[in-house]
Amino acid sequence: MTHRPEHGTSIRRRLLALIVLPATAILLAGTVVDSLVMRAPVWAAYDSALLDSALAVAANIRVAADRGISFRLADAAIGMLRTDSADSVYYRVNGPDGAFLAGDRDLEFLARSGANPEYRSLSFRGEAVRAVTYRKETPAGPVYTVVAETLHKRERFQSRLWNAALAGDLIVLAAILGVVGFGIQAALRPLEDLAGQIGTRRPDDLGSLDPLTAPLEVQGLVRTLNRLFHRINDNRR
Repeated sequence: MTHRPEHGTSIRRRLLALIVLPATAILLAGTVVDSLVMRAPVWAAYDSALLDSALAVAANIRVAADRGISFRLADAAIGMLRTDSADSVYYRVNGPDGAFLAGDRDLEFLARSGANPEYRSLSFRGEAVRAVTYRKETPAGPVYTVVAETLHKRERFQSRLWNAALAGDLIVLAAILGVVGFGIQAALRPLEDLAGQIGTRRPDDLGSLDPLTAPLEVQGLVRTLNRLFHRINDNRR
């Protein structure tokens, strides 16, 4: 005798879908939020290091007695400034009158908002960079130092944070799946026991089932079955 495949809605699958899908969506949304929240302190730390470089460059600005501006950065210092294992670093120094003094002439002059220091993200030589402008007040007027670097270190560190957050959330999701699966199995066991009680009955056994042994959600079904058994038993007489 061959068994026909069972059709219909599975309570187990429905419960899993109703619990697991929202939990997965919430965890993924939490991962995205965590990544965005973690971005701010990461960028603040790198911005602080970028400002330190600008301050080191600005420390080499000199004002003569006649208020003439001079700038001299030793080759070794330039090498240290530009040497980076992951990013390209650029700089530019502008005098009070906006005249170019040193560095990368094509680097954009950023002093616009009046903030000191002033940070901006822009594109330079075909790459995204983060730049800071530091304004140094001198007797001859303000001298501006711009230092910019590409974003490889920031993006690499941000990617590591993202992967760590995602891995943690996936572990939590796996734990949720395990707990939910066990809970659903335990919750449905009384229904399986009830089905077993009915399935193992003799064809002529029309005695009442005890509704109190069934879960509250199916006690109404058990009482309906009992009424059906009673009617069948009465028709036999």
